[in-house]
Amino acid sequence: MALDLSPLHPQVKRCSELYGPNQYPDSAEFIQTVNQHYQLSLEVGLKLLKAMAIALGEEEDFFTNSFSYPISVLRLIHYPAQKEATNGAGAHTDYGCITLLYQDDSGGLQVQNVDGDWIDAVPIAGSLVVNIGDLMQRWTNGIYQSTPHRVTSPISGKTRFSMPFFVEPDFDTPISTLPSCITQQTPKVFEDTFAGEWILSRFEQTYTYRNEIE
Repeated sequence: MALDLSPLHPQVKRCSELYGPNQYPDSAEFIQTVNQHYQLSLEVGLKLLKAMAIALGEEEDFFTNSFSYPISVLRLIHYPAQKEATNGAGAHTDYGCITLLYQDDSGGLQVQNVDGDWIDAVPIAGSLVVNIGDLMQRWTNGIYQSTPHRVTSPISGKTRFSMPFFVEPDFDTPISTLPSCITQQTPKVFEDTFAGEWILSRFEQTYTYRNEIE
């Protein structure tokens, strides 16, 4: 689910692929719960972005100024039990700014460290995992590095549930490397883009069925 907007909203008319009404099951309680969770997760994400801006020497609201109509997404994922260990989600990086991950105690998330080793992200009660995504890496010239990660499917009759919240800014947000992140030792690496344009390009590359002609 994403930001719930009427089909008549101007943003939906501009980009119906990333804006629009959510498709809910027939449960008022479920709708209320997930919308509350979406809003609270977004608030947590914005607080983290403020801290990250301050750490870079920018104004506190540098990143959060771009969240009037964010294309942030909440996913509820179920990994069914498998007979043998497999990748429930192959190695990848996330597309947006940061990702907040709520997971149960089954484990399975692995994060790649700077040496290329895969490290188990052991669940810690009362906490969440924070991944840095591609847009943030581009915005900061790699000072904040996008985090490669993967998920192993559970075995022995167990299942795994996770709820990633992808913190992504407005569709029209220009992503241009911060001047403060460019030096003679670290010249600009990434070309300028727009948040929505980048997200859609990643969808096209990742989900090949989108390119199939019926």
